[in-house]
Amino acid sequence: MQLDEDQVERLGLVGVRAIVRRNLVLFLSVFAAIMLVAVLVVMFKDRLYVTGSVIVLDDRRVTIRADLRPIANLEVALSEMQTEVEIIRSRDFAEKVVKRLGLDEDPTYNPLLMRGLADAYSPIENLTETTSKLLESYVVSPYRNTLGIGIQVHDTNPTRAAHIANEIARTYIDLTLEIQQSSAHEKIDLLVDRMGELEEEISGIETELSNLILSNQLDDDVEGTALSAELRNVLVRLRFLSESDAPQSEIEQLEQRAERVQAQLEQRSKAAQERITLEQRLEDLLARRQILFQRNRDLAVHAGLMEPLARQISVAQPPLEPALPNRNTVLAGSFASALVIAFICILLREMLNKRLFVRRSVHPALGLQGALAFPQFPRAARHSISELIALFDQRMPPDPRAEGARHVLSVLMDRLSQDGSARMVITSSSQTDQSAFVTLCLSVSAAKDGLRVLLIDIDPTDDPSVADLLPRARSQYGLPLLLGNALLMTQETVEIADKVKYVRPSVDDQVPVDLFDSHNMWSGTAALSDLYDQIVILVPPITENAVLGRLLSFTDNVVFITRDQSSGVEEIVRSLEKLRQLNLEPTKLVNFG
Repeated sequence: MQLDEDQVERLGLVGVRAIVRRNLVLFLSVFAAIMLVAVLVVMFKDRLYVTGSVIVLDDRRVTIRADLRPIANLEVALSEMQTEVEIIRSRDFAEKVVKRLGLDEDPTYNPLLMRGLADAYSPIENLTETTSKLLESYVVSPYRNTLGIGIQVHDTNPTRAAHIANEIARTYIDLTLEIQQSSAHEKIDLLVDRMGELEEEISGIETELSNLILSNQLDDDVEGTALSAELRNVLVRLRFLSESDAPQSEIEQLEQRAERVQAQLEQRSKAAQERITLEQRLEDLLARRQILFQRNRDLAVHAGLMEPLARQISVAQPPLEPALPNRNTVLAGSFASALVIAFICILLREMLNKRLFVRRSVHPALGLQGALAFPQFPRAARHSISELIALFDQRMPPDPRAEGARHVLSVLMDRLSQDGSARMVITSSSQTDQSAFVTLCLSVSAAKDGLRVLLIDIDPTDDPSVADLLPRARSQYGLPLLLGNALLMTQETVEIADKVKYVRPSVDDQVPVDLFDSHNMWSGTAALSDLYDQIVILVPPITENAVLGRLLSFTDNVVFITRDQSSGVEEIVRSLEKLRQLNLEPTKLVNFG
């Protein structure tokens, strides 16, 4: 599939000049239309006046802890600053400003009133529309490394702009005081509720204690003494009757009396112990009530002495001159935008005329959507390294095949720049995809862009596409030893083009699974990264060798190559399945060579 000169357009300076010259009428028409719109905007757009006020947060603020005690001298954190900014930007806050200023009665801020529809809508809907308009008219931003917050208002009326800016500041200051006082009163109400609960608990314990004392006559010491004396007399009488020949019925009566008196004494003793427990509990509750009473009094004093958490340090003044639109800025921006848009328009026209280098994947149903197209190089460049390099050196005009390779490389480098790595592994679907030639072209293209390139060929087969371009001799050292020793790698490389070093490691040393588990390997690859701007490793087809999976620790930037009208469907499907098993989404490239 041969590319003609008129099917490939270079995007260098020469190509840009040719494109513009070909579409000069379209370019000038788009440019003039955009500049005309810009001039009309500058002439007829409403003049906006910008003014602002500044409030500063007080770092000597006071708050209340979880135990309801006030804490003073808290520093204002950055997160708190941002929170206060978002409060001023909020819709609820803007509604307060609208109500205080009566902006819902101003047709400039109430679109419904301006269109004469205010009476047809409810007051809430009028307030909502006015609030949305007000939110669009002011900007709130914190000053870096300070406690200041700037409020900037733009309005068609300079006096009204200053009035709104100052009212926003005053509303925020009043809001901070209102929130503090509300919080303090909520804490006071909570304390009052707790004190009420304590009072009920104290009253219950006092009633229980009183009933206990009365029912057991705990305050009557004579009763206790009498019971003890009675028990003692009964026991003496019982001992006397047991030693004499007294009737058994009399002895049993005395035993029952002794048990009854003893039970009364035990009950009295338990009641006395329970009385002690209740008295201790009552004492604890009274102490807690006193503590809550003291905290309630402290919070009441604190609420009465509260001050706003912010103060206004800069009062907005009506501006003398409008700030927007800035004529110079609008015209300069329009000029630059007109140039860009006009150039994009002519590029779209070129694409529609199929003048730009655009190719589609030949296997879209196999998962190759969006694959990059690699151009077909002439036969002479495929059999002579000097002829190939000459194509990339050609500048006036540039060779279209070389420009196509540069385009592919630029896309790959954009992807590599996302993770800061300049390492790339290239594989293919089969041995007939000419991946070695594509890799060589990409390496030469990178070198022509000023990069130092190291090309490592670990494909055990001899790719016929580079039989006349690359040296076929292999190094006596395997890939593990070369990657781990930058000096040895440098000694074993061969310079095949300016800034392009090439090496074919020995196939006797297999790539181990734990290749990158050692510190020496990482230090060696780091040294190679210092020596070379881009490291490219050509590996065998993924369906024939598992070495790709063992190099993923080195880089996960993988390029998968197929060949137009040559790669088999089964080979492509098997290769993509292998890549999915490795959790890889490689950059796909179709070789049209």
